[in-house]
Parts: sequence; structure tokens; C-alpha cells
Amino acid sequence: MCGIFAAVRLEGHFTESEIQSFDTACERIAHRGPDASGRLLTCHGGDVDADPPNLYLGHRRLSILDLDEAANQPFSRDGLHMVYNGEVFNYLELASDRFSEFPFETSSDTEVVLRAYQKYGAECFAQFNGMWALAIYDARRQKLVLARDRFSIKPLYMMQMGDTWYFASEIKQLRAVQGARFTPDIGSIHAFLNQALINHQANTFYQEVKRFPAMHALEIDLQSGQLSWHKYWDYAPADEALKGIPPERIATHFRDLLIDSLRLRLRSDVPVGTLLSGGLDSSAISTLIHEHIKPDVMTFSVVSDDKAFSEEPFIDALVLEKGIPNEKLRFHTGLAMEHLDTVLEMQDEPYGSLAVVAQYLLFQQIKRETGITVLLSGQGADEVLLGYSKFFFFELRSRLKQMRLGSAVGMAAASWRKGTTVRDFDLREAKRYLPWARKRGQDYLPQGGAGEALWTFEDMRSRQMLDIDHYSVPALTQYEDRNSMAASIEVRLPFLDFRIVDFLVNVPVEYKLRDGWTKHLLREAVPELPDAISWRRDKKGFTTPEATWMRGELGAEIIRYMSTHRRLEDLGIVDNGAFCKAVESYRNGAKWISHGDLFRVYITERWLSGL
Repeated sequence: MCGIFAAVRLEGHFTESEIQSFDTACERIAHRGPDASGRLLTCHGGDVDADPPNLYLGHRRLSILDLDEAANQPFSRDGLHMVYNGEVFNYLELASDRFSEFPFETSSDTEVVLRAYQKYGAECFAQFNGMWALAIYDARRQKLVLARDRFSIKPLYMMQMGDTWYFASEIKQLRAVQGARFTPDIGSIHAFLNQALINHQANTFYQEVKRFPAMHALEIDLQSGQLSWHKYWDYAPADEALKGIPPERIATHFRDLLIDSLRLRLRSDVPVGTLLSGGLDSSAISTLIHEHIKPDVMTFSVVSDDKAFSEEPFIDALVLEKGIPNEKLRFHTGLAMEHLDTVLEMQDEPYGSLAVVAQYLLFQQIKRETGITVLLSGQGADEVLLGYSKFFFFELRSRLKQMRLGSAVGMAAASWRKGTTVRDFDLREAKRYLPWARKRGQDYLPQGGAGEALWTFEDMRSRQMLDIDHYSVPALTQYEDRNSMAASIEVRLPFLDFRIVDFLVNVPVEYKLRDGWTKHLLREAVPELPDAISWRRDKKGFTTPEATWMRGELGAEIIRYMSTHRRLEDLGIVDNGAFCKAVESYRNGAKWISHGDLFRVYITERWLSGL
């Protein structure tokens, strides 16, 4: 896990002051790579030894695989030069099965990635199982090639100024570029405030900066300046993904894939641990690793000081029954309010809730108290296994529209009897999926347009893909990447192994939603879990008492702040007077107003004030 920066000028050369700004861009992400740094300055299309440079590759390294300096970057072989952020976990299989003709000089995945490109070109990326964002300068063909992993796990941003292209791991690097100017993107702000959408499209909160698309590679011809995009991967059709797997083998096949995903993601030359929250996803990861792969892997649990949000009883139930090594860290949720601007600086864009701040503090505490460098997380499980409440209600609606009334009633009744999703319904949180209710409680937003039709989809498979590609996974991985890397910790996501994703989106809904339970397939596939975890009725996630705070100190602070800061109002996005009234109404128990809606306005105003 590292950080990268690349710049290429198609006509002309870089000045010394520009090169210094590129070095500054790399230093701004020293947290992503505290172990080593490097750069390549060269001239494409001219005399490498005599002409001034017009191509820059910069790198910050967090050493995880092959700790020797021979694996530092930029990494060069046979006229190919690469900077690379991430891990390709199946690098050992690739090296032995497909690239035996190359004399490998390191034991790093970096060298395998470069050799894969050397042999297959941009087609190599479909062979990778991992997470990555990379730039390769191919001096032989005079091309600059960039690529990003399938599911937006590793970040990559791009910006064009005249005939110069810039690529970076974090937006703050692009802001260091000499001569760059940045303007708030009104459309992105509207989408965020109206529908809580972030990282769902190419646009960022800055008009000048775009997100590099997942599943894609870009080839820039340095002679003609032509850009060629290539989508190197896509979801398999259902009949292909499930071919040869009978219904009675669905759960077993998923279990086998998950164990293999965990095995690959434990590869490391530094200690690896897992995050254990007490929830179903992290408990499944920790249990399978302990009982089937590597029993001495340490688990880390951050326990809230607020009993209403603590999952300590579930953590204890698993750890004591299974004998899993575990270290608890006590976390004080009240600290979140003190670090709003710090997290804005790390995220570069507004964020959706105080849970993002709490996550930042969590990783800081884990690093400070344990020194761990690699952690496995359950991120992505809810999207691939239909864990969110919305999926239950989407399916309920589909059955009603298909006139499967008995099935719909049975589904709702089972949930009610089990005390699961139906009983947890919250209209204030659900309204973003209800076209007739979406704008209720948001009178302070005078504009915003039609927005995204989050309630419209063809079938559950297509809705899952929308969440994985646009609406959910990209936002959550962005938050987790910035927060973990701020503490120089690499987080690996076994549920987003592409084999698991491709399989699960094609598995019929009834395997994932059954008998009133969400994520039924995971509960079935890991029977080793204690019943208290497998069949627990609540779903907490990593939460903070934000609703309570909004009725107290946080709400009062928001009213004070918004009374004196008016950037959103100056842009015609928010009516500050109406907004402050909405905060007061929420504090007095208004039904339609969501604390999340209010927080997003507040944090966006703070972000704008800091530009």
C-alpha cells in the first residue's frame, strides 16, 4: 500500500518550480508511505540524457511485501517504469504459472505486476486479484498506461491543465501543482446534500478533478496525445457465474471462495490482524481465519465507551468460545467532535457522518497502541450479500409489483416474528429511496434538480451492481482508505474479492434473503459462529450517538456556525435561515428531518470555508 503521483506534458517540458511542486505533491501523502520515497524524471519523445524532463513518476512506499529496498519504486525493468499503490494478492500464482520465463529479482508483487504488463499489455489487469492504482511509463512504445482496480478500493484522481495530465492518489496532491486553481462542483454538492451521494460518478467536489473509473485502464499515446480507454473486466452473466454449481452447493461454494480470499489476503511480510466488531461479517472473517488458515492471527476490537453502541458482549461471545486472540481498545466517541477539520483535511471532500471521524480516530488508536500495519475488514459484505435493510424492502416491493402477494406477506411476517428488518424501519432514513418523500424535511435546499432515481432498478442483481459500482462501495472505500492510510495502515477487503462479488451478485435473491433474515447465505456458510452472532437481530455497524448529539451540543454548534458562515447560501444551494429552523425542528422532535441530512450541510459549509 502506497501513494503515487504522475505528470506528463505532451508538448514542452517541466520547469524547475513545477518539478518542486510535484515533489511537494508526493510529500503531502507521506502518511501513505512512510518507509521509502522515490521519483523518476525523464523525457519522452526526445533525448533522455540531454533534454529537460516532461514526465514525472513519484512514489511513497508502505513496505508490506518484500521489505528490501530493491522493491522500492519507481520500479523499472526493460524500458518499463512503474509506480503502484495496492496489492495483487495472487502474485505468487501468476509468477509461477504465467511468467516463469522472467528472471525475478525480488519477492514483491510489484515485479510480477510489471512483468504481467510486459507480457500481456493492458489485458493483464483482468488476471489480477487485488486492489490497485498504478501508472506505467512504457518507453518502448511511448505510452503512459494507468489502471485502477475493479471496485474503487484504491484511489486514483486525474486532472488536465492544457497539454499536461496529472494523476494522484489523493486530491490534496493535485492542489500542490503549480498554477492549479480549484472551483467547487455545484452538481456534486447538490447530490451530496440532497441524496447523500458521494464518489458515485466521475465528478468530484472540485470541477477540475475527476475520479479515474474502476475496472478501466487508460493508455495515453505520448506521440499523438490520443487517449484510449479500455474496460478490462465486467460482471459475468448469471448462467456463466453459476455454471456447474447445483443449488445445494451454493453455500459451500461461497464458503470455499471466502476461505481462499482470506488465505490470499493474509500474505504479508509484516504482521496482519483483523478488525473484529462483533458483527456478522467481521466475526465470520475472524472465525474462518482462526479455525482454517492461521490460528495465531490477532484480532482487534474497538469498544465504545457508550454502552448503547458497544458490541462488547458479542465480541466476548466469539473470542471466549473460539479462543481467538483478541486485543480490545477503548474508544471515546466524544472525541469525534474535536477532529472534524482534521478529517476534512484527510478526506479532501465532505463526508457523510461523524462515524467517518470516529473511524479515523479508531485507526489512529490502533496504530498508536499496536503498531499493526495490515488489517482485514468486512467492508463490502452488505452490498454483495444483501445486508442493508433497503434490499429487504426493495425485494418486498418487487414481490408486490409482481402480484406475489402471499410471498410478500410471508416475507414481511417472518421478519416481524424474528424481530429483524421490518421492525427496524425508519422513515427518515428510508426517504431517499421514496420518490414521494425524498424532499420532505429539506425545505432549506431551494434547488437540486431531479437527482438520482435510487429507487429505480431492473432487478436485484442490477441494484446490487449499482451499489457496488456507484452508490455505496465507492463512498465507503474512499472513507476507509483515507482514514486507514492516515495512520499508515493497509486495509484489505476479502468480501470484495472479484470472484466472490461476481458469484454473489448472480446468486438468486432467496439464498441471501430468507426466513426474515438478511445475509442468510453467510449465516449458512459459516456454521462455526456462535448462535448469538449468527442469528442476532440488530445491526449496528460502526456508529456514534449522532442523533443524540444533534439534539444537544452538536445541534447548538451547527446553528452557531451556520449563522456566521454562508458559503453555501452565497452559491444559492442552502437557505441558511430555513436550515437553522430545520435544526431546531429536529431538536424538537420533527418526524421528517434526518440528523444525517443536517450534518451533511454543516460539514459541507466547513469544507467550503477551508478552501
